[in-house]
Amino acid sequence: GRVQIRKTHFLTGNPVADDELLYCIPCAAPFALLKGFRYKVKLVPGKMKRGKACQQAQRIFSGTAREVTTETLGKLRKTAGDTTILTAKDEEATSTEHADAAQAHVEAVRSRLANEAQLIKDLRVDEMVMTML
Repeated sequence: GRVQIRKTHFLTGNPVADDELLYCIPCAAPFALLKGFRYKVKLVPGKMKRGKACQQAQRIFSGTAREVTTETLGKLRKTAGDTTILTAKDEEATSTEHADAAQAHVEAVRSRLANEAQLIKDLRVDEMVMTML
């Protein structure tokens, strides 16, 4: 049969390197369902106003974005260094060609992560509040 692709199939809670990020959409769901999501906070009943809770969530998301960026770029740099040593022995590729390709990859990842952080920063508190109603 024919496979139907819905617009919701293009949504992800944990973007990967090949994903093109266009929007950040706040959503509310049982915490157990958000296990695979990179950005999540647990809401508990209390006296805090919704707007304040959303601002706090946005600060947490921004902190997570910084941690993800630092961790991911650190791993990439280490991997690029290790791979350069291995491919320098290969006759088909020189270490400078590989280093240039690795650097381009690191820059692409850095750009994607910066875009991800900016999308989180651009979230409007009123949009976040609406998901909690």
